[in-house]
Amino acid sequence: MDIETTGVKKYAFQDLVCISLLLNIQNIENLNFFVEPENSEDAKITIDNIDGINEIEIQVKGSQDSVTPTNLAQHLAHFPKGKAENCLYDRLINNSNLLVVFVMTGRCNDATSPFLSNLDNFYLQHKSSKIKKEHAEAIRNEFKNIEADPEESDLKINRSTYINGLYKKYGILKVRKAFERLVIIEQVNDSNLLKTCYELLRTKYSIPDDIHQSVIERLKTVIFDGKDTKENIVGIFKNELSNFIPQNIYPIDYVEHGNEDDLKQILSTKNALLITGSPRIGKTYISRWIAAEYTKLGFEIKETSDVAEALRFITEPTNSKRLVLIDDPFGAAHSIPNALNSFQQFKVILSRLSSNKKLITAQVQDRLLEVAAVENTEEATIGIHHWLNLNDTNPIFLNNLWNSLANKYSVSRELQNIVSTNLKNNKLLLEAGCLEYLAVHHSELKNNFNLENIKRLSHQDARNLGNALDEDGYKFILRVLAIATNHSKDISIPDLTYILYEKNVQNILSISDFMGTSVLLNTIEPIDYTDKILINYDPEYKIADSDDRLIEKLEFRKILNIKNSKNIIFSHPFYRSAAEYLVQKNSTRKEHEIIDLVSKGIFCLSSKTSRATARNLDWIFYSLKESDNQKALVELAIKALKSSFPSTRDIAFQFLINNYRNLPTDIEKKIDIWSYHVSNSDLLDNAVWVKGEPIYPMGSDITLESSLATYFDSFSIKSYSPELDPFFMGNNTVTSKEAWDFLQVIEKSPENLTLYAISKLLSYDEALIRSKAINIWLKVPRDDDENLLEQVFLEIHPAIAKNALESIIKVWNDCDKKRQELLLNGLIRLASHPANACQMIEDIVIFNRNQKVKNLPWIIFGTILSTLLDSIPDNIYISDHRLYNIVDTSINYLETPMLISIINSWFNWLEKQVTIKLPTDYAFGITTILVKATINQPELRFNLIKKLLNLHGTGAAVRVIYDLVGEWDNLMQEEKVIIISKLNEERVDKYWLQSAALIQNDIPEELQQLLLPKDVSLENESLVTLNEKNNGLFLAAVQMYLGNPQPLWYLGVHHRGKKYWKPVVEKLTQNSSHPLFNKAWDEIYSYGDDNYVVPFINQLDPTDVEKVFEILFEIKINTTDNFMPKTWDALFSKIEDPVVKSKWIERIASHSINILDDFSQLKYWIINPEIRSEFWRYLKNDENLIITSYSFIECYEAFDENHRSAMVLILLDLFRKSPPTHPSTCEILKNRIQQINADSAIINEINNYRSGLFEKMKSEKYNKINRENIKNWID
Repeated sequence: MDIETTGVKKYAFQDLVCISLLLNIQNIENLNFFVEPENSEDAKITIDNIDGINEIEIQVKGSQDSVTPTNLAQHLAHFPKGKAENCLYDRLINNSNLLVVFVMTGRCNDATSPFLSNLDNFYLQHKSSKIKKEHAEAIRNEFKNIEADPEESDLKINRSTYINGLYKKYGILKVRKAFERLVIIEQVNDSNLLKTCYELLRTKYSIPDDIHQSVIERLKTVIFDGKDTKENIVGIFKNELSNFIPQNIYPIDYVEHGNEDDLKQILSTKNALLITGSPRIGKTYISRWIAAEYTKLGFEIKETSDVAEALRFITEPTNSKRLVLIDDPFGAAHSIPNALNSFQQFKVILSRLSSNKKLITAQVQDRLLEVAAVENTEEATIGIHHWLNLNDTNPIFLNNLWNSLANKYSVSRELQNIVSTNLKNNKLLLEAGCLEYLAVHHSELKNNFNLENIKRLSHQDARNLGNALDEDGYKFILRVLAIATNHSKDISIPDLTYILYEKNVQNILSISDFMGTSVLLNTIEPIDYTDKILINYDPEYKIADSDDRLIEKLEFRKILNIKNSKNIIFSHPFYRSAAEYLVQKNSTRKEHEIIDLVSKGIFCLSSKTSRATARNLDWIFYSLKESDNQKALVELAIKALKSSFPSTRDIAFQFLINNYRNLPTDIEKKIDIWSYHVSNSDLLDNAVWVKGEPIYPMGSDITLESSLATYFDSFSIKSYSPELDPFFMGNNTVTSKEAWDFLQVIEKSPENLTLYAISKLLSYDEALIRSKAINIWLKVPRDDDENLLEQVFLEIHPAIAKNALESIIKVWNDCDKKRQELLLNGLIRLASHPANACQMIEDIVIFNRNQKVKNLPWIIFGTILSTLLDSIPDNIYISDHRLYNIVDTSINYLETPMLISIINSWFNWLEKQVTIKLPTDYAFGITTILVKATINQPELRFNLIKKLLNLHGTGAAVRVIYDLVGEWDNLMQEEKVIIISKLNEERVDKYWLQSAALIQNDIPEELQQLLLPKDVSLENESLVTLNEKNNGLFLAAVQMYLGNPQPLWYLGVHHRGKKYWKPVVEKLTQNSSHPLFNKAWDEIYSYGDDNYVVPFINQLDPTDVEKVFEILFEIKINTTDNFMPKTWDALFSKIEDPVVKSKWIERIASHSINILDDFSQLKYWIINPEIRSEFWRYLKNDENLIITSYSFIECYEAFDENHRSAMVLILLDLFRKSPPTHPSTCEILKNRIQQINADSAIINEINNYRSGLFEKMKSEKYNKINRENIKNWID
């Protein structure tokens, strides 16, 4: 009967007993609970005095045997380890404050049944009258029947002897009195014990049914650890349990309306309860009360204002019962961006409800009518679901509510009666929220209780309340709470104090600004970034006494709720609105304070507070008055795309895209770059997972490094098996990390991803998890997932859109027509949103490069490209050369009507682009694509050609005409007519348009007749005369042929019609008075062919030689390589005056840094030895340094260390007194000094001087070519 050695204990059963007992009493103050403590029973409890009891010893017995006086006596005869005295019976008799509890699986007989109690009240002793003398006698008599075995150990013999003596040790009256403190709980087994625990979790702690098993397992761990530590486990037990206890949403001091049963009936039968009405009517309170009632039925409750979050919650597959309460999903004081999308998602939620999935919505009436586009709530019906309007409130309810509030807030009897009487008589109509406000602030009436004053105070709006709170000194703390919390997200004291008191706004904490990634080849251990995650603030601020008092007062006034004594949130949207007004109530000069608070909120160390602050960006943005401050807030949102919390990045991204058109004009709207920060799934592989949540390594300019082990591990991910599937057994508490790890496994066998698992995965807040899950799901043909796909295609996230497109392309050929239609419609839906379109178009324009799909589904390309072009923002870059190439290729696969649809969208995009900046020639490739695509149905393109010819700007008209004339033989006559009409228009840029028709390989005869004078033909000698006959057209045509000035080259309208225009350009090289003389020489020199250029040099008039030198020299100092030595030798040979020649050589030498990488290249440029020799006369410093250093190198080995040092000093002195002109001399000098003997200081000095030469070269570009402004051109 030793406590530690008696039989084999049923530890799991014992653990459940401990859990059930603790669940019953853990809220008792000063409670201590020990599991298997020294010299005690299975468990021991110490408490403050409860009816004379301060200590409880518990013994657990899992035997099925009946509970009789015999075995009860044996259980009472438990001794401490190694002892034969002070057994449990002794302790019970001698300690009047001790209660002994036996938890038994067996059933009591008549003799032991008087000791029965139940688990709910196990800690209470029996009434004196219940335990009789004969009950105690029956048990005491059993001690004398225990016999000792002479072969047993001495300890056992001594114990048996001791037990036999217990019969006479204590008098029967004392025993009877002690047995009032002997409690038996009978017929307890695993099954009913679990049932009891589950019922306690549901009713006492409001923990949803679906996680009961998980909670019990966690609590078992606490019990198990307690056996080892022998320490009090109450604190640990409470902490573990608190992780599962949901927020209590029961309104405090709730007064029933009287129709609650009817509302619960609606919710029960229709699974949805839709409540609307005016502000402050009581929608939120009644909704919360009804939702809270469902916790008693085991429902998991989620309260939110985000419809997307609610949709994920309701559609997540689970055996649990769920109810979502959405408060003002379509906006309240502020409208929400993209409300229509939220309304569509709301309808999807309604379609997914069931007896185990329910919805309550409280929506302010004006926003409901706005989003539903109806005039009254009756018209806002959605299917079978009607909106219940609370505006017609029962006066009895209002009177009951008022009296309850009046008593709570000590309202004077006079005022209470006045309001009560008028409420009952319908002379005073006040909303529930107004009554509460009146009760809290009744003192402001100052005993002036006339009805108008009462109404005025009661209807005080949020603005007036905000002003009043400001006057009372609450402004700063309320602003912080308005910014850093939202409807359902509270804030902890550490986060609040950080935002309140941190002065260094530039000290951004939770930012992850990555420079890039790398693999460490010399490291085999995985890289751990835990040290890059900040958990605690440094310093940790304590809340100031003055602020603590303010919070306490705000709590008393029912403006704030304090959860668990440490988390703060507004008690009602009305009070939040008042605080939000205080954010708006700023002079523009003070608005920067708001930006600072937002920055600290977003980049604090709490993901919850960071997300809440990010969700408030919308209304804060529109409340700022100064455009510079709006810009600063948007820049902060852009910075938040590098938050350490992935979900904060997603929220900031949503803010930017939802308000895209309203962002300040001087903000770079780089939606493609923004998309990268929320779409790069590789980042999650480097995340540190804290309590299952991903956090990116914190800091700026971080390079994410992975080891070889990580690299090779990516190739050796385990194959799928049910044991690796956290969703396989219906586990409802899968962390984000477990979900992400699972995706790495299932990715290799997507066919094993179940509908249950994907539905669970779509419930995660991290969009990167959802996007990867969607990618895997869509890789395989599926059935019966229409509801799931509806949810997927409602997503607005670039990573999701990109992954969906990728998988659908791969799986398309394996799907039947019904599924293909479903997927295609979904892609169109995704592509219609600008944020998605930016990512999707990157893949679509390289559609034909997909090597993993044999038969590319061009129908996907043809269907969604037009939607993408329509959706993509105006300022986003499209790889237009890829766009041109892919559409050109698609002509072989798509029907003409589909191609026309694409071209129409291309045109619409191009029409916007030409007003922003001049597109490239590939963007204008739409013209040739149009003609090619309609070659067999030309009648389909006429209107498009008309629109193309009328695009804004000269550049557009030039390129379109240029391409249409190139397709002249493929055009219809009416198309040619409108082109000729365009060429005949009297406009400032007409010669550019006409030139576009003349710079062709084959110029149509009718256009020659239209544009060229009668006596000018395309013959070389004749075409040159165009210069005199129509100088404007001649100048435009030649410049267009040359592609100079810009944007002619950029547009690609150059060097066509070479057989006509090249001879004209060559002719101009001999006419130095012509305005295009320089450009003509630039053109022939650009061929880079000595044999071609030298004859033109030889034909030069002597008076033009210097002018040509200037032209070619300007080209040479702005280019490298291609030295054309024969050309330059021919040019030098044309100069007979030695002074002029020397002047040229000196200029070449002085700008050698621009022309030569080093002096070894000189021989490739100047082939005349005499000129090269003179060249060095102008670079004496360089020559001396090179020669001297070379001579030292030749002999330095023959000298000792001292002489070598002297050589270095000589070279250094020469370098300082006569510094070189060319950086290559510095490089030569540095290498030779290092070879002789030099310290780092000398080398640094030479390097610094060399760097200075390069800087000087950049700042003093000789004759830098200035961009020539093109004339008579419409931008």
